[in-house]
Amino acid sequence: MSGNGKTKRLTRVYVEGSLSTDERWELPEETAHYVTRVLRCRAGERLICFDQDGLEGEFSLLSLEKGHPVWVQAQGSLRQGPNQGSLKIHVACSLSKGAKLDDVVRRVSELGARSFTPLFSERSIPRDIQAEKRLKRWEKIAGEAARQCGRIPMWIESFTTLEDYAARWGEQSVLLWAGEPSPRQLTQLCQATLPPEDIHVLVGPEGGWSPREVELAVAAKCRLAGLGPRVLRAETAPMAAVAILQAMWGDMR
Repeated sequence: MSGNGKTKRLTRVYVEGSLSTDERWELPEETAHYVTRVLRCRAGERLICFDQDGLEGEFSLLSLEKGHPVWVQAQGSLRQGPNQGSLKIHVACSLSKGAKLDDVVRRVSELGARSFTPLFSERSIPRDIQAEKRLKRWEKIAGEAARQCGRIPMWIESFTTLEDYAARWGEQSVLLWAGEPSPRQLTQLCQATLPPEDIHVLVGPEGGWSPREVELAVAAKCRLAGLGPRVLRAETAPMAAVAILQAMWGDMR
C-alpha cells in the first residue's frame, strides 16, 4: 500500500533470456543496471519481470551491493503475461544513411510492432552497412523500448532484399507508395478489409521505390497504400503506418 491507501503498481522489467523460479536468481547485467541505476530500486522491493516468451512473475530484490551481482527471489509461480495485442505488425524498411533507422526501430517498437527487417533497395544501398554491428544496436534499442513500454521486445530480422521479402510475405504485405497510379489510403484499406493476424508494412527510401520494385511487389500480391497528401520522410512513414494500423485494427481502437 502507498501512503494514500492505494495499492502501488509494481514496475515491469524485461529480462533477456528466460525467467527462472529458482530460490535465488541473478539478474542479467543490463537488466541489473536498469533496475539499480535507472529505476533506483531498493533491496526488498518487488518487481514484475517478464521475458521474450511472454512469461512473467513477481520477484523481490535480495541485495543491491555496488559492484556485486543483483539477486532476486521468485514470489510465486510464473504466468502468461498481458496480451500483447492480436494484430502482429511487421515492419520492413529500406536502408538509410546514418542512424535514421535507430529512431524507427525505437518508435515502432514502442507502438507495438512485432518485428523489424532492414531491406536492400535499388535507391538506397549504403557503401558500408556494418550489418552485424547495426543488428546488435537495433536489438539493444528494441530491448530498451520494451523495458520502457512493458512489452515483449520487437524481433530484429537479418538484412534481405525486397524481392525475397515480397516473395515470402507478399499476400500479407502492404507496400507504402506515394506515386502514380495513386493507391488507396491505408485507412481506406483497413476499412475495406477484415483485420488480419499478421500484416507486413514495406517502407521505401527517401527516393521512393523504383518502378521495377513496385511491379515486383504487385506481382507478389502486395497491396499498395498511401498515407495521405503529406510528403513524409522515410523514417516518419513507418511510425505513421504502425500507428494507423494499431488505431484501425489493433489495440489502439
